[in-house]
Amino acid sequence: MAVYSIIEVGQAQPAPFLGFQKYAPVYGNTGRSIGNWSFGAVGNYPKPFRSFSQNQVNANFSLGPYCFSSAGFGRLIVSTISPSFAQIGFVRQDWFDFDDGPHATDENGDLYPSKKEWWNKSTLKVTINTPNLMIDNGDGTRPIISCSVAYSAVESGSEEYYDTDKLLNKWFPGKVSEWETAQVNENLYNWMNKTYGLPAAEWYRSNPTRPPSVNPFLPQGAYVPLASKQADEDRTDNGLVAQLRREEVSVMIGIIRDMPIPSHPVYRRALDTLDRWAPPGTPNRQKLIDIGVPMPGGV
Repeated sequence: MAVYSIIEVGQAQPAPFLGFQKYAPVYGNTGRSIGNWSFGAVGNYPKPFRSFSQNQVNANFSLGPYCFSSAGFGRLIVSTISPSFAQIGFVRQDWFDFDDGPHATDENGDLYPSKKEWWNKSTLKVTINTPNLMIDNGDGTRPIISCSVAYSAVESGSEEYYDTDKLLNKWFPGKVSEWETAQVNENLYNWMNKTYGLPAAEWYRSNPTRPPSVNPFLPQGAYVPLASKQADEDRTDNGLVAQLRREEVSVMIGIIRDMPIPSHPVYRRALDTLDRWAPPGTPNRQKLIDIGVPMPGGV
């Protein structure tokens, strides 16, 4: 039976005087469902910088999203060989460590993020099981492997980029792909992502049973559809945030300690949540101040 060979990445971008077009990274969220993805050079999936040659490779092989598996880094592709004809499968392409050279620059002459940096810092991934098109089992089947697929990317330097890099990967336990649960309302997740940003939505995904008032990435009094009754039940007679779990307090303390920009909205929301959780005169307030958390108004 046929198998795919390793697909070339394509050449680095040549010098500008040669006149070859280059392609900036493509950001955005295509969704976690495989049915939302399309393939080819202009397919619906996030992309790092691509040279003219690399974009031609994407078009020639009709390549899809960038991914990583036990077989290495590679791409998804709609198979044109049997077995697995017409199925979405994995092909290897060693793009992760590829050196795009000195001409992978924007209009200001600044280098775009490397493919490694784009993958590590800009993207969110979802895990899918798919045939490995590099191997034939010899019995009309292929091994099924687990692939981590980039379905969302945010631009370097943006507020969302900072949130994704620092909050999702550092302060939340586990990987996003491991947070799946039947209790998550995907419509609410998408609404929250659009309205309040990705960190708020991903916190909800990892804590679907927790009340929205303890989500550190929502502003105080934030409206969350389908949650008004729960929000009412979550408040004390004084309107304060209900009891937080220890790991939630730790997340918010970590945000306040590590976030270099106190004016950042995520920093402010975390501090506001702690302020409401530990009001003046309470033991928890004193403990926060003792460990250096700058609580507004002091003890």
